[in-house]
Amino acid sequence: MDCNIAAPHLNSFNNFLEGIPKAVSHVRPRVIQISDDLKCELQISNPIVGYPTIPKDGTLIEGLKLLPYECRCRGITYKSKLSCAFRVLLNGTTVQSSVRPLMEVPIMVRSRRCYLEKMSPEQLVMLREEEKEFGGYFIINGVEKVVRLLIATRRNYPIAINRPKWATLGPHYTPYGIYLRCVLDDHTAIISNIHYLSSRRMMISVYHRRRKFLLPFALVLKALLEVSDRFIFDELLQGTEEDNSWRSCVTNMLMDLKTEGISSQTDALKHIGEMLRIDLQAPAFLSHAEIGQQFIDDVICVHLDKGEEKFNFLVFCAQKLCALVRGDVLPENLDNPACQEILLPGTMLLMLLKVAFSE
Repeated sequence: MDCNIAAPHLNSFNNFLEGIPKAVSHVRPRVIQISDDLKCELQISNPIVGYPTIPKDGTLIEGLKLLPYECRCRGITYKSKLSCAFRVLLNGTTVQSSVRPLMEVPIMVRSRRCYLEKMSPEQLVMLREEEKEFGGYFIINGVEKVVRLLIATRRNYPIAINRPKWATLGPHYTPYGIYLRCVLDDHTAIISNIHYLSSRRMMISVYHRRRKFLLPFALVLKALLEVSDRFIFDELLQGTEEDNSWRSCVTNMLMDLKTEGISSQTDALKHIGEMLRIDLQAPAFLSHAEIGQQFIDDVICVHLDKGEEKFNFLVFCAQKLCALVRGDVLPENLDNPACQEILLPGTMLLMLLKVAFSE
């Protein structure tokens, strides 16, 4: 039976090539306030991955192909240039644009950016390849290397777990929490945890730009929608109206907002922006509310687009966490295959590329 064991690797790398434009579109433009009335903006777009070619004198000679067998013999990497279009705008007017190479990307053998992709067995032999060469690997410094399939936590699913280490995070923290791995369509992942406190409150921690941000759970809910405290109270208690412990928890969180003087969505966004302005290294011309809105859009439940969808999802997560604390549901196990998925080579490359673009 003919079975192509390299198909998952090849398909993931081809998806990586298709996903690069989407990853670039999610990168926010860099804006610099030069003066009170002059703002400079740098935009990046139209990424293109070419075919491997042989460099000479710092330039690329068109049509001079670089083949896999030559990389093996010379001990070099089978790679190609990734070029992007850059635009510089002053107060919204384009003053300069150019296409420049940004980095070099390793090319998987027999992928869509490999010259061997559609070749017949006879053609492969003529190019000093094996007759049944199936590809699915990279050539790095002349050595053939395969990226292993890794296990990742299931995406976009709230996992209720009991982790004793969480009880050591600070005063009132308990082992109970919700683990969230939210993934964008370009495979960018944001890890979030919702913690239950013995003081009958909840906190949400988010990992962003290699840093951990900790926010009151009710503050995030308030920042998502322009709704009253009564609406949030009713949504969180829906179906559990008789649970006095959960009612007390919701009441405490809403009372904390009132103590801070937060009564509207704008107040919540301003509070978040004021808390995180320095940590996010936000430009001075952005208001606290704009910084808070960017944080909500870029970090909180990134797999969802609308504030209402994020609100409903977090309400469901809170209710599931409450059920775990009450003992109505059993803790889930991250080692259970139902809570896992496969991380393919193309997915990992796209994640690393998105980080490089953002930084």
